[in-house]
Amino acid sequence: MCIRAYLLLQTLKNTPQETIDAILEKPGIVTADLVDGLPNLIMVIEAEKREELAGHITQVLDSVEFTVQDLRFFIGRESHQPLLTTAAALK
Repeated sequence: MCIRAYLLLQTLKNTPQETIDAILEKPGIVTADLVDGLPNLIMVIEAEKREELAGHITQVLDSVEFTVQDLRFFIGRESHQPLLTTAAALK
């Protein structure tokens, strides 16, 4: 089973692209995207075990500590039901 962390970051005014560049080099990063509004950056980190995920998150936070002024994150587990099946069931 895969465990995911969704990190929402608010970067300092002039650093969003620099922050993404630093993040994409780290292990476990699935995606990092700029978004409109605040927080202005969202990323997904994946690992097989919680301990591994914690290590990946720590590496990311160490690499962005001087470019981020707010951080929120959520931990989730991979669903075994495809999203399209779930959406179809709601109709």
